[in-house]
Amino acid sequence: MVEGLADVIHSETEVQRKQAYRQMTGELSALYNNWRDIMIRSCAHVEAYIDFSEEENIEDDVISTVMTSIAELISQLESYLTDGRRGERLRDGVHVAVLGRPNVGKSSLMNYLTKRPVAIVSDVEGTTRDLIESTLDINGYPVVVVDTAGLRETGDKVEKEGVARAISRSELCDLLIIMVDISEDNSSDSILTLIGQQVHQLLDQHFQAERDLKDKSLLIVVNKVDKLDSPALQSLTCRTRGAEAISDSQNISASSAKGRTTSPSSVQDVDSTESGILKVDVLGSPVPVVFTSLTHSIGLHHFLAELTRLLAALCADPTSECLSVTQARHRTHLDNCLDFLREAIESLDTNVVVAAENLRLASGEIGRITGRISTEDILDVIFKEFCIGK
Repeated sequence: MVEGLADVIHSETEVQRKQAYRQMTGELSALYNNWRDIMIRSCAHVEAYIDFSEEENIEDDVISTVMTSIAELISQLESYLTDGRRGERLRDGVHVAVLGRPNVGKSSLMNYLTKRPVAIVSDVEGTTRDLIESTLDINGYPVVVVDTAGLRETGDKVEKEGVARAISRSELCDLLIIMVDISEDNSSDSILTLIGQQVHQLLDQHFQAERDLKDKSLLIVVNKVDKLDSPALQSLTCRTRGAEAISDSQNISASSAKGRTTSPSSVQDVDSTESGILKVDVLGSPVPVVFTSLTHSIGLHHFLAELTRLLAALCADPTSECLSVTQARHRTHLDNCLDFLREAIESLDTNVVVAAENLRLASGEIGRITGRISTEDILDVIFKEFCIGK
């Protein structure tokens, strides 16, 4: 509860505050104390079986009952801990890296998200060479977003260091926004094929995909959509379920081959709802694609909607019935507790003394979370539930 109060005080977003408030009200403590009570009761039964089974006629099915209780508890803990660290991510912030080749609009996107010019925007390739980090509140979710150097092979020592830092930092992030620009090559019969090729080339060139991108969420942002020619735009909207029609084709007066761009008003935003968003296969998984023009503010509403959906999937839902683990310290003790429980159930058939010790250690790990550590609790259960000395 004290940790929950501290989290409420330090909450920076509404969703963070909701999670911290539930922790402050004691919901987590109640859950953990319930588990601890089961462990203490099981330990007390084993201790009673060891010390008093002959004198006090302790029933032989005590051990089998304990084994059933511990097996159920192990199952609950395993399910509880396979939450993808969503509660901790909500508490500490989702780390997001903006990646892409030079001049695809990464710094412009960073400035749009922060609503201030934190990054220099220039048509000179390699302008951004170091990491630019900012903490944001995106629709209630805490986000640490990082603008990175453009990914490419270069002989410039400083830029090369910037690329190395971009790759290293992205490996620590939860979500990667991969930006591409297909405005200079939109002659492909399939825009999605072209997007997929660019993304795969970028990832294959700079990452060990199976290792570096494991368990990361991805979002592909196709920027400079205002520079696409009319056939490319028609192909784009035809592939998007529920997309709005492009305005009269005669209003799209330019093509990238001629070096002219369409007016912002002639390109309608592509529908980017969950039911209609385009997706590209990356590493065997479908990755959502949104289309934007940061110069003309096209598609940004849909970009934010899809980004918020991904953030919600990465973070715990503070309104769910069971509150997630919220701190790394708690997870460490819960992992230790689970290990002791597994050892206890393995030794119940062969060495009940070892099993009792493992159960005591398991309850102690929970006690280190809640602040309740006492060996007298075991004795209380023994004398309460067994007619010993009476």
